[in-house]
Amino acid sequence: MYSIYRNTPWLLPVDVPEISDFFKASGQTLKIKAHTELPFGRERRVYFIESGLIATFTGSFGHFDRMGGLFGKNTTLGGIKAVTHPDEEMLLLAHALSDCRLCYADAASYRTFIERDAAFCARVYKNYILKNEAEMEGFLINDLLPVSVRLAKMIRVLYQAGGVTLTSSFSALPWPVTMQELASLVHSDRVVVSRIFSQWLKDGYMKKHGRTPLFCDSIVALSMT
Repeated sequence: MYSIYRNTPWLLPVDVPEISDFFKASGQTLKIKAHTELPFGRERRVYFIESGLIATFTGSFGHFDRMGGLFGKNTTLGGIKAVTHPDEEMLLLAHALSDCRLCYADAASYRTFIERDAAFCARVYKNYILKNEAEMEGFLINDLLPVSVRLAKMIRVLYQAGGVTLTSSFSALPWPVTMQELASLVHSDRVVVSRIFSQWLKDGYMKKHGRTPLFCDSIVALSMT
């Protein structure tokens, strides 16, 4: 299985352009460091990502182990929740994979903005569907494919999220993602990912600079396996 909904699993499409205008006019700035966690499922806020990359997780209190999606620049975190479950707390956790610059606003104000015009609301909802498809594709991959293939797909998507085109030259990931974070993103553990990396090093699919893994376009072939 390669793709049912999208060729870029996990990575959510950007918002409709007017969303950015709303946050510029009504939002407040928040900067968070890489590896920071944000319990947005318990909040009545919506966050617009101006820079950086965030992964969302679901699960249970103290054990958020099911990665849902990757939110990059010009995507909204908590927007769907603000519209579909406005007054509920949800078991959702955001984990910053890089330093991030966010702009946040009250969920009620965001909802009022979305629902101000029927045609605009329909465009936003269509965008929500595309976002859900990206998440669903990611869940299917993490549930059905071997860890090595999931990991290769995730690495390819992380480069795409950073706007980096893989070539025959080896390069580091465009995000300061740890091995433990990589394992969490593909619903695995650090030991398994370490073993896969060791095999990739032997097979020439990967190099290292110190402790930093380096990848090239050969990872694409592994992701298609």
